[in-house]
Amino acid sequence: KVDPAPIVLGLILGPLAETGFVQATLMGRASGAGYGIFFTRPISLLMIVLSVISLAWPIVAKAIRTRRAKGAAANA
Repeated sequence: KVDPAPIVLGLILGPLAETGFVQATLMGRASGAGYGIFFTRPISLLMIVLSVISLAWPIVAKAIRTRRAKGAAANA
């Protein structure tokens, strides 16, 4: 069963996020920064870093568990 809340949230916030992205991209092109405009402000850089960490965390956690399991098996 699919929870409808994320779908409704995406339908409502999706167009707003897309409009903001297009506006920021156009401002970046006008200033010569292009997509670099997303990396020049500290808050946007923080959001990008947090997004990358949240996407990479399951892979890192699995690698840590695997390494600990191999270490425990080697010590037994």
